[in-house]
Amino acid sequence: MIFEKCYKKHKHMIPYLLKKYNIKYNKDELSQLLLIRMWELFCAYNPTKSMTMSTFLYRRLNFYLIDLLRKIPQAQHLTLEEHEHQAYFNFQAFEDRLIHQNFYALLTPNEKQWLTLKIEGYKQNEIADILHCSLSTIKNHQKRVRSKFNAYYHNY
Repeated sequence: MIFEKCYKKHKHMIPYLLKKYNIKYNKDELSQLLLIRMWELFCAYNPTKSMTMSTFLYRRLNFYLIDLLRKIPQAQHLTLEEHEHQAYFNFQAFEDRLIHQNFYALLTPNEKQWLTLKIEGYKQNEIADILHCSLSTIKNHQKRVRSKFNAYYHNY
């Protein structure tokens, strides 16, 4: 199979992944990087493995995109879509940041660590390894953060 055929068959994966992670910034750049990665994966694909080409491409592109998003500085995650209403959005972002800081102050240090790592995209078992605790402890942190989150934001 040549890459053009593969691309025609699987090109929908790139916009799907960008939409899945709600990417609105650097969309063209990330699309190009995913396309390059798709070509590299196409060249590396071994059909004797049990995975189909579609599954192989989707999984690998998904993990690649997650890795790319982890490398982007946090400040870029907070950028907003349009700059037309910049004054309103800056005020809204400031107000939201204050509300989030007040919520963050309610959390214990372990819950703050869990929330920070979860927001950065780590999985529960990765968080357990980083924090040197069991998976059940991580699930308890998650449960407490969710209950505090629901109680706090229910008032707003």
